[in-house]
Amino acid sequence: MTRERAYFAALLPLPCSRCGRTVTSEMVWHVDHLVERVVGGGNGRSNLGVAHARCNMSAGQALGQRRRQARARVVAGIKPW
Repeated sequence: MTRERAYFAALLPLPCSRCGRTVTSEMVWHVDHLVERVVGGGNGRSNLGVAHARCNMSAGQALGQRRRQARARVVAGIKPW
């Protein structure tokens, strides 16, 4: 992802893909998947954007929590909605 980071760094400032506020080069930021890889998103630039580090980490935690809850329902024999 080093090439992608350099690509997006040259384009900054850009809106955060999570909250919409501006991301500048002075901030701590991540290259973010618009559609997460675990649900089928790819690594192409069309599926990438920039996000504040805090926004991206929060989104990852929320995704992990949803996956853990879904797995627990399967183990408990509860059918999905």
